[in-house]
Formats: sequence, structure tokens, C-alpha cells
Amino acid sequence: MADMKRVIREAAERCDLVITTGGLGPTEDDLTRQAIADVAGVELEFRPELMAEIGDMFRRSGYTMPENNRKQAFVPAGSEVISNRWGPLPPSSLD
Repeated sequence: MADMKRVIREAAERCDLVITTGGLGPTEDDLTRQAIADVAGVELEFRPELMAEIGDMFRRSGYTMPENNRKQAFVPAGSEVISNRWGPLPPSSLD
């Protein structure tokens, strides 16, 4: 986590736009979302509309959503979420 935050902080200081990949899944080792929130100085917030989209994706696929996928509905406060019609991972950005 410390390394991720250091790299994100350095990138943000050097660039107008930082793009990251990964870290949006429901597993414990997905740290990107929290690292970005920490660097931005914001909390993760639950977005019910994202939870609905994620649940709908599982239902359309004929699967029962595991409880750990709820984690994917938490995004850094103030971020703009971009709808992802191809899977359960909602990309987001901070302005």
C-alpha cells in the first residue's frame, strides 16, 4: 500500500492525468481504490446505484452475486463513475 500511494502521489505531482488499472475487484488484495482515496484525502463512499448495476449484471448473467462484490460499489468520494456495461467493475475518476 505504501508503495502504491507513493507512486500515485508522484505521478499526480508530475502529470495532469493519472490512469491506473486494476484494483477495482472485490478481493482483499485490490488496494488501488483505497490508495487513490488516501492520496486524494477522501473516504470511500458507498454508491447504491452502482450496487444496483453490479447486482443487475450478475442477475442477467444467471449468477448469484457473492457478498464480497459489494466492495465494488465503494468509490473515492467526489469521483465521477463511468458506467461499465461489460462487467461489474465501475471505473471512476476524481476531478
